[in-house]
Amino acid sequence: MRSMSQSDRRRDKKRKKAEKRRKSEQLFQGKKAGRQELPPIRIDPANGDPDHVRHIRDIVEGLELTTSLLGGESGRQLLKLIRDEGTDRIPTIIESRCRLIGEPDSTLELLYFLIKTLALVGQHIFSQLPEKFRRKPLPLYYFKLVPVGREIVIRFGFAPTVSDEMNPIFCPTDERLAKYGPTMWPVGFYRHAIEQMFERMRWHGEITYLDFMVCRDYFLTCRYFEPTVMANGQNALRLYSPCGEEDALTYNVYVKHILGVENLLPDAGDPCFVLGYCPFDAEIVKGRVVVKTFLFPGYNNTPEDAVIRSPSISLEARRMLLAAADANTFHKVLHQNNADVIKWYHENGVPQVKQIQQAVTKTFSFFD
Repeated sequence: MRSMSQSDRRRDKKRKKAEKRRKSEQLFQGKKAGRQELPPIRIDPANGDPDHVRHIRDIVEGLELTTSLLGGESGRQLLKLIRDEGTDRIPTIIESRCRLIGEPDSTLELLYFLIKTLALVGQHIFSQLPEKFRRKPLPLYYFKLVPVGREIVIRFGFAPTVSDEMNPIFCPTDERLAKYGPTMWPVGFYRHAIEQMFERMRWHGEITYLDFMVCRDYFLTCRYFEPTVMANGQNALRLYSPCGEEDALTYNVYVKHILGVENLLPDAGDPCFVLGYCPFDAEIVKGRVVVKTFLFPGYNNTPEDAVIRSPSISLEARRMLLAAADANTFHKVLHQNNADVIKWYHENGVPQVKQIQQAVTKTFSFFD
């Protein structure tokens, strides 16, 4: 077998380079076509921390919305529908398709699926941010992916603030929701309060994008603030959250395990569980009751803590309960068998589940 001549080697090298360029161009065009099928991601930097916005912009510029990142082909097809038809047309399209095949309208299910799909993209972005943006993401480093028309917009800005350069007050609403003395007042939150709310009411041990979306949505939609007094005499607001549907994890823990389904009263309202306490000072600031921090049930000076420290509790039981309450958080109650101490509070003078007639949270639009 004769060896290749120098000219043959040159031709073979050129052929391989051409083939490599052709494959590279095919791959590029394929990715380009795939990107053009999906809605572009646009960044609206208004109200965002400049350094945070810059990092997210860098991540988005190199982002490939692959099928696996979107949770499967269904997620990709949903985003493709946004690009093709626009968000305004989707409910009409779903309704007509369901009518055509004789199925019930599934617009609501589609909305939940869209939230889940965009949360996957949000988590992908969030996970690549520097640690300083992930350690305490709320309220300063909030961002949200919102479908608008035929594109996805990333928006910033946790909530409106009352001007105070040193310690701004975050104001979810101007509604008068908190009773203090004879008057109902709007509620405001200092940054520390929001940081502590997020730290103690998140669902997961490791912070996720979905955690701070849920926390922010609760912050914006909460409409029930129950006045109470802490063990040290300080005024506070007790926060509640709905237990949810019968198959929800929160329902299983708080209604089935802590309250007992047999103790639900007909027509008494929806079961809601205590999220925690927001102490505030006597001074009304900027026309608001302003919350300083957020304490989980059982923390120092909460009503639960006062019961544990009462003389009627044995020293051994007190030590056990205080140890269980120390650094307790919502995700530990849900996932790490810390619900028993909450059940103890409930059965020893500080109810943790209450049926409430009025809406604890208002209906929230994903597009807000």
